[in-house]
Amino acid sequence: MANSRNSFEEIEHILKDVGEKIEDLIKKAADASVELRGELDEKIEDLKAKRDSLEEEFEAKKAYYNEKFQDKREEMEPKISESIKYLKEAFQAVANAVNVLIK
Repeated sequence: MANSRNSFEEIEHILKDVGEKIEDLIKKAADASVELRGELDEKIEDLKAKRDSLEEEFEAKKAYYNEKFQDKREEMEPKISESIKYLKEAFQAVANAVNVLIK
């Protein structure tokens, strides 16, 4: 999940950058001529809508994968605990065997 976590963080960073660039465009549009400003405002609104759509889709996918991860984790947790128990027993048996050989 570490890779997924990094991927989620990377996507969040990209979405944040997109938002910042849209804000920069808004500032530049304010300085533009009246003719150009209308066109820029239209494009900016379109970009905002697309960004919002991407953010919603990202959040939905992120929630989906987090839920799947939790389900798999809960499924594997008992198996891992059991494996750890058997590993401890195996190490104890090896330690006992070494003690017998040393004596």
